[in-house]
Amino acid sequence: MKQNENRNTQQNYTFAVIVENSITGKYAWLSLPTTRGEVKQLFAQLQIKGHNYLISECNFCIGQIKDAILRCRNLDEVNYFAVKYAELDDHSRNKLRQILESGCDSVDSVAEAINLIYAMDYTFFILSEVHKYEQVCEFHLPCQKLSGAYVPNQYIPREMYRRIGEELAHSERGKLFEGSYIARTRNYYPDTYNGKIPMTYKVTDYR
Repeated sequence: MKQNENRNTQQNYTFAVIVENSITGKYAWLSLPTTRGEVKQLFAQLQIKGHNYLISECNFCIGQIKDAILRCRNLDEVNYFAVKYAELDDHSRNKLRQILESGCDSVDSVAEAINLIYAMDYTFFILSEVHKYEQVCEFHLPCQKLSGAYVPNQYIPREMYRRIGEELAHSERGKLFEGSYIARTRNYYPDTYNGKIPMTYKVTDYR
């Protein structure tokens, strides 16, 4: 691992961060998820003791999560997120990106990003090949309860489909994004991750 290389150099990592000694300014790239042994070697190389480090760069592909990682001062938590992200298949990774980039949800911290991964499959759904609100209306009808009663779709004028679709989207915080419709099945999800990182995924000796 080369020290003090150009920070703008493209790294051949799926996900990596620059760990920097907050006292001396020495830094190096670290591929994630990582191990305790790799971090111990990196800390020795950068002469980092205790919690005298910061994450000063990150090449993660989702802007909100990248910003949260750069604000985080806990490498154990960032590594735990990297573990949970690595467990996702390509479909789930793209779903996570779409949820955040569409504005269907947001994260301000690494902990919130971890909880979003836990909640993603039962809180959000994505309909592909949906480009307009009329299709949102068609998806919900005829089982959608409208105006206090169940109304078969054959009795609803076609010109109302857009307005109904927009109202349904508003009620479930739905968004049209990249040829899909993203919405929520619930407005709140519990925090599965509460800051307690399993020892398996701790990579620093800092407590």
